[in-house]
Amino acid sequence: MNEYPFGNIIDVDEPHSYNCVVWGYLPGHSQLLIRLYKEDFLDESLYLGFDTVIYFEGPMSWVGVDFQLGQPDECKKLLKKIGINVAKEALEEFLRLRRLFIINRPEGQIRIFAGNVHLVKEIPKIFRNGLKG
Repeated sequence: MNEYPFGNIIDVDEPHSYNCVVWGYLPGHSQLLIRLYKEDFLDESLYLGFDTVIYFEGPMSWVGVDFQLGQPDECKKLLKKIGINVAKEALEEFLRLRRLFIINRPEGQIRIFAGNVHLVKEIPKIFRNGLKG
């Protein structure tokens, strides 16, 4: 099995039909929440929760949830670009625990460098508590 698949890694039907909105970020926990909905903002939603986020690049909203995983060389280039220095002997383990999630769009890439992603049907409790005034 290819560790860095080229196809969509988010298990939803018709990934190109979802509207995506950055719904929240908890800096103390390095967690990013993206809301997914099909047609109307009031439609039933799904959420993507990214853990251990170290980088986000992209607009606050877009169409399509067809994420692919970046290759190790892309990850290394991004780490260098954003000034995160990982000792050579620790780099393999660092990249084993994190992934570069990428969506390619004609207007540019959306990139999220994070530890993991979870698809859920409700806003995770940490966001419900963390987003209260």
